[in-house]
Amino acid sequence: PQRATQVTRDLIIESFSTNDERFSSKLDLLRPYIETKKDMKPTLNFMILQLEKTFATRKVEFITNERKIIYEVPKESLKFVYFNNKLGDQFELIINDSDVEEFLEMTREEGEIKLIFTNDYEDELIKVLTEKEKEILNITILNYIYKLNNMNGKL
Repeated sequence: PQRATQVTRDLIIESFSTNDERFSSKLDLLRPYIETKKDMKPTLNFMILQLEKTFATRKVEFITNERKIIYEVPKESLKFVYFNNKLGDQFELIINDSDVEEFLEMTREEGEIKLIFTNDYEDELIKVLTEKEKEILNITILNYIYKLNNMNGKL
């Protein structure tokens, strides 16, 4: 895998890509990354961009045949974006350490990882991660676990 690292005085952001691809474009549905603030433990974050329509997402469910993880979207995180004549939602999630292993198992399962977006009116919008996004998610999670284990023991 390839790694891109952005460093500022108080923050390090690490993103990953597959061996056969340049770094993931900003138009991917899911962009996982590791964020480490000065003197703090790292966090696993997901930046999610859905460009189908403005949806005002309030909840997102990650679903496979065997697993389901639900996250509420923080209102302060939700942004409306306009790109290539499409209007959509962008938001970031900080993943709980208790969900990391579950997300890792999702990336190892056969089949799709679906994201179900729900708004205040209980409307649903369903998207599916590409195989490349699934692979990048796996690489990022493995690097996150490795980083945590090197800091202070096991997850």
